[in-house]
Amino acid sequence: MVQTGVQRTFGPRLRSFLAAALSNRVKAAGAGAAVTIALQSSTATGLMLTAFSAGGLVELAPALSVMLGANIGTTVVVQLLSFDVVALAPILVLAGVVLFRRAQEATKDFGRVLIGLGLMLTALHQFLALLGPVVADSRALSGARAKLERYAVHLAETHARQAPVMLALAGAATADPDAAAIWRKNLTERRHGMAMFAADLAVSGELRPEHTVETAADVLWLAMDFRNWDWLVRERGWSPERFRRWYVDTVAAAILSP
Repeated sequence: MVQTGVQRTFGPRLRSFLAAALSNRVKAAGAGAAVTIALQSSTATGLMLTAFSAGGLVELAPALSVMLGANIGTTVVVQLLSFDVVALAPILVLAGVVLFRRAQEATKDFGRVLIGLGLMLTALHQFLALLGPVVADSRALSGARAKLERYAVHLAETHARQAPVMLALAGAATADPDAAAIWRKNLTERRHGMAMFAADLAVSGELRPEHTVETAADVLWLAMDFRNWDWLVRERGWSPERFRRWYVDTVAAAILSP
């Protein structure tokens, strides 16, 4: 979504910027980094460069400089995302939705960029929040129920912050193909995280005999869905503590031996 929006809004100018920088190796490297940061994709930068090369517009040395700059741009993006910027996600999504509803095509495409950035930050934070307690506490805690209790704390904290954004994404996925692709990817990543969690729980030998790691992961995946938080806490007025108890008791009864 970010890449598509940037290409639609700034694509011709980015191509002109990259083409103008090919006369100098240092400028070419800087341009490669800048274009990669803007597009969130070194592959897209490489495709632009391929088009120039096919037309005989670029020599080997500047081309290599651009790709070196693209790798630097990828590193810069990763370093920026390592900071705690998740608080910006709702602001970016809200601003993006407002711009996306405007009539001008360029404004809509820039709104698409902001929505994509907000959802990307949300997805990264959620994925780390899902795996954090599993990785950090797997050695420190003994017993599957204790691990569920520890994870329930992280789950409640994450849903309290991220449920509104995820509800917006789920709604957008029904109408926008880019949002639908992000939604499917988010579902896949959450399912993968729960498979890792189920494998960790299985080490204790406490899973019910009728459950495999895969079926236990299915139960964990269902129970951690943000819509459970929305229905029980926001709609029904449950406290976070009650939600945590419900999560632990429900999952333990479903997959753990008595």
